[in-house]
Amino acid sequence: AGFHQSAGEQAALAEGIRAVQFFGLSVLLFQIERVAGAAAHDQVQGLIIILVQVELGHGLVDLRHGFVDGVPQAGAAAETGGDWRKLNSLLMQLRKCCNHPYLIKGVEESETAAMDDGAYCDALLKASGKYVLLDKLLPKLRAGGHRCLIFSQFTAMLDVLDDYCRLRGYRYARLDGSTNRVQRAIDVRLFNQPDSEHFIFLMSTRAGGLGINLTAADTVILHDSDFNPEIDRQAIDRAHRIG
Repeated sequence: AGFHQSAGEQAALAEGIRAVQFFGLSVLLFQIERVAGAAAHDQVQGLIIILVQVELGHGLVDLRHGFVDGVPQAGAAAETGGDWRKLNSLLMQLRKCCNHPYLIKGVEESETAAMDDGAYCDALLKASGKYVLLDKLLPKLRAGGHRCLIFSQFTAMLDVLDDYCRLRGYRYARLDGSTNRVQRAIDVRLFNQPDSEHFIFLMSTRAGGLGINLTAADTVILHDSDFNPEIDRQAIDRAHRIG
């Protein structure tokens, strides 16, 4: 006997085939729809990423040229075993130049000796284009009721940010590889309180990239990016995620 299907059954079968054929697309649409719905339910704003390029601060250009001139070129490094280490060190020094000259050994001591807090703060800001921008940005964010996470690859950079926040009178917490679990839990709890006075949370990207929920913050500042963009994405997720 022949196998017969009603018109409704045939339509359902055709719909099922289309669903299987476009399963990947269906899952993608479902995920987007679910996340969008959850965001609306939890009142989480959409993610906006802004990349800001700034010029090197006063003195950093000379430091950069000094490092480059003092290291053999790649061709010469190949001829003398061991010079590749100097090239590797050059990359690290140039990364420091892009952040702040006080990361370079001896610079802070030579330029800020005998300065009071006011003069030191001015010197700290003028030394780096990133800090000039940061000093203009943070007061506006604070006035608008925003809460900020600031990430850096270098704990030494967090030391400089620590000084900056202290001198500007910002309430802040800090997390890096040396922070114990008890202090971390206390700082996270204090920062996430609705009426918290903590405006900034300073974190090293690797230490604060996973396992921490800081959704009280709505602004993430990557002071310097990781070579692996996935690490930066995980850092951003400390503030912008659902669940």
